[in-house]
Amino acid sequence: MAGSVQTGLQISLGQDKQDKERKEKEITIMDSFKGKLENYKDLFSKLKYELNLLKKEVNSYIFFNFAVTAYHIKDWIKNDDSLGQDIKQKANDIFKDDDFKLCQDICDRYKHFKKKRNPTKLNEIKSKKGYGCGRYGKKEYGIGEESITVITIGEEAFNGLDLAQKIYDKWKNLIEN
Repeated sequence: MAGSVQTGLQISLGQDKQDKERKEKEITIMDSFKGKLENYKDLFSKLKYELNLLKKEVNSYIFFNFAVTAYHIKDWIKNDDSLGQDIKQKANDIFKDDDFKLCQDICDRYKHFKKKRNPTKLNEIKSKKGYGCGRYGKKEYGIGEESITVITIGEEAFNGLDLAQKIYDKWKNLIEN
């Protein structure tokens, strides 16, 4: 009986040690961002990184991440107590721009997995892959790069990469000036 208790203790102590080691190795998501995403300028750097990824290869996942990052920079500015009202107002006003309204609709539509009742600008996003899609020479012959087209309620169509570039340039103008 004493042997079984000892074995049980050994197993229990061994499990506790494994749990402790596992917890020491675990890093929370927020800890992994320390030093990388601490203010709106860091988030703007993330936006630039995502735009550069899109320029290398158009991809729906990266496009969505770009839109979410672009949309949420204004929240980071709004909630930064070290900033003045002037930049906070400019960040809020930027969303009166049609490109940013599309950005907001993209976030709402795909973040919540359903069409917003009253989207401001966005009708739909089309993604095509295969021969003849995307930019020439970005994929192997016959495969084609993904092509993203953003279509407004008024049926105006925008190339996703071009829209991303315009949104980035507008944030850059506001942040760097």
